[in-house]
Amino acid sequence: LEQLLRPYTSIHQSSWDEFISAAEFAYNSHSSSSTKFSPFKLNYGRDLDLPLAITSFDDSVPAANQFVDSVTSI
Repeated sequence: LEQLLRPYTSIHQSSWDEFISAAEFAYNSHSSSSTKFSPFKLNYGRDLDLPLAITSFDDSVPAANQFVDSVTSI
């Protein structure tokens, strides 16, 4: 987790909490080299349903705009 967050934190390490959700999603959806499965698949027995295009959404919802901006900036 530290290696996932390191490139996105400031020198004073005060912004790591802004990226924890995205890091958790990335970690849980990526297959492990040792198990060849993602943690999500091992927990739930199925692959994670990923959105086809994260940019295809109703842009009239401000929270959705903020979320897409934060995810695409990573």
